[in-house]
Formats: sequence, C-alpha cells, structure tokens
Amino acid sequence: MRNSTGSKRSALTLQSFQAFCDEKGEALDLHAVFETIADQAGSVDRQKWPQGLRDVHSPDVAAFAEARSSEVLFRKWLQWTAERQLGESAGRGSPLYGDLALGTAFDGGEIWADPSAFASDVSLGAPPDPFSALGQVWHLAPFRPLMLIERGLAPYREIVRSNMRHSGMLRIDHVLGLQRQFWVPHGAEGKDGAYVSFPVDALMAMVAEESLAARCMVVGEDLGTVPEGLRDRLARADFLSYKVLWFERDKTVFRQPGAYPYLSLSCLGSHDLPTFAGWASGAHLELDRKLKRSPDEAKQQHDYEIERAELMAAFIGAGVARDDLMIAAHEFLARTGSAIALAQVDDLFGEAEQLNVPGTNREYPNWRRRNRRPVGDLLSDPQAQAILDLLRKERGE
Repeated sequence: MRNSTGSKRSALTLQSFQAFCDEKGEALDLHAVFETIADQAGSVDRQKWPQGLRDVHSPDVAAFAEARSSEVLFRKWLQWTAERQLGESAGRGSPLYGDLALGTAFDGGEIWADPSAFASDVSLGAPPDPFSALGQVWHLAPFRPLMLIERGLAPYREIVRSNMRHSGMLRIDHVLGLQRQFWVPHGAEGKDGAYVSFPVDALMAMVAEESLAARCMVVGEDLGTVPEGLRDRLARADFLSYKVLWFERDKTVFRQPGAYPYLSLSCLGSHDLPTFAGWASGAHLELDRKLKRSPDEAKQQHDYEIERAELMAAFIGAGVARDDLMIAAHEFLARTGSAIALAQVDDLFGEAEQLNVPGTNREYPNWRRRNRRPVGDLLSDPQAQAILDLLRKERGE
C-alpha cells in the first residue's frame, strides 16, 4: 500500500513538473541553459564564455543543451521547486508582498535570451537630486520602449503576471518608469543622462488588468523626480502611493499622520535607505564618508541634526514622543491615514546596517547582508512583538 501511494505521489509530482515546463516553455528552457553554461564557465560574464555560447541562436548552444540535458533539467526543477514553495507560502493565509525591479542585470539570462528587447549601451539611473548630488547609475538594462509597443507589451506583461501569481500585493519599484526612464550612456555619470518616454497609458492599463486577474494590490514606488500629473494618474487607477516617512515633509517640517492619503502605503524606509536604527545612530553618515558620497560632509551633518530635531518635533505633535525612538516612529506610522502601515523586518530586529546603497556597484556589498537572527525569532523578540502589538492596537486589528 505504501509503495502504491508513493508511486501515485511520484506520478503526480512528475505531472506537475511537466505542466510547469510546458507552461513556461522557451523562457524556462533558455534560463536553464544559461544557468548551466554559467555554472560550467564559472561566471555569468559572457565574455568569459566560449565564443559559440555567447549567442543564444548559435548552433553551439543547441548542441550544449542536448549534451547537458540532465543538468538543464535539474535547473528547471529548481525553478519549479521555488515556484511551488512560493505557492505553498502564499496559501497559508498570509499574502506575500512582492517587489518588482525596474530593470535587469547586464550579465543576466534575460539579455542573453532576448538581446533585441533591451537597450544594451545605456544603464538605468536617476538625475542629480538632494540625496545624490552626482546623479545615479544603477547598472541595470532597460527594455526598449519601441520593442514593447511592437510586441504588444507582452514581455513586460509576462513579468508582471509572474510576479503577481503568488503575491497579495506587488510593489513596482520606481513606478515612474511606466512613464519615463532616465538612461545614462555607459561610462558616463548620472548627471549626463536623459529621459526616455514609455507608453504610460498602455502600461498602466495592462498592470491594472493583471492586478484584477490575480487579485493583487499594486503599490507604485513614486519617489524621486515625479513627472507632473503621474500621481493623479496612479490614484485614478487605484495604485497605492508609497509614503516614506523621510520624504513626507514640507521643506524641513515633517507632515503629521493625518496628512497621509488613504490610498497609500506608509513606512519608515525602504531597501534603498538607511534602516531606522542606522539613521538614529548616524551610521549612514559614516557610510557616506567611507564611500565618498557626500560632497559637503559638514553640511550633511548639519542637515542631519536639523532632520533629527524636526522628527522629534513631529513625534511631539502627534502625541507619540517617548525615549524609545523605534517605538515612537512605529506609533507615528500606525496613526497615519494610509490604508496600509508597513513595518520592515530590519526595523523589527533593529538592524543598523543598510541593505542597499543606490548608485554603488562594487563599492558596497549590496543585497548580501543577512539579518543577525533568523526571521522565526520575530515571534519571540520583545522589540518586534512590541512594535507589532502597537500596530494592531492603533489600527484596530
């Protein structure tokens, strides 16, 4: 009986895997081949690959895939396993909050598999602003807008659909990119870039269609230099605006919780900003000095002292002032008018080290810092539980 049950389970597993491979088709095939080539070459840098494997259409690639079919199949299995685990996690009653990047890595499989879809001689970035005097270069490749139009937005639709499949809410990083993107020529600085227009109405309509089909809320990260009228457009489409405490102010004065609109998600920061503990200790100032990111360190220190004083004044005005700044900040957040108040894992654990520093590439180990403790410890961590209890109490949940 046990053997019979095991055989049935194995057959169902095989059927599920095969259905996944059939659904994903050529995109999965090429991803698996790319991963296998990179593993054999010891690098994702295609310039280090054998010449015949650099071009996806080369006969050498087909021959390689056939010769390494078992390894290619294994990488498909890894993707299927990840997809299945995401589905199981999403089905446990706690929706996942996904994050959709603006572009793709130059040395990633997407460009190798479909090079004509991307602009290969520029990088996405941002113009100079008060937070980055030289502008930013993100080392990400953008889609070509004319290609998207020619293909009926299909490449971007598939990305959105895949990311929404197991998410209850999806944050679109730099949602401004639906209307325009800042492109910087290779070798240039952020200040030397220019804006390129995208078919915003068609893209927003497509995202709305996929959101409805997947029953997935959409958060548009609308920070930075926002085109006039875009926020109104997003609100009419029921995108949640992204309200980060540090940017919600008039000059130096922080806005009070009642000024936050309902159709928004409010939070203390993002993966691109200092953690709250890092900000409170001034760790971000030391990091900027180390990376030589501030052209005027004395002014940066002065601005930080003003910022700190203004935030304390905002806490007093909101009636949340207390010695524990982390608790005060989350109580302030909980009292905002936003539909959703978000507590970040880094802040729940009191992490001080920043996860990602925009505009850096090799200068800082972005996305590599682990939490000091397992996520499961949140259930027993006094600070984390105090913050979560406060949010539930203030929000009536």
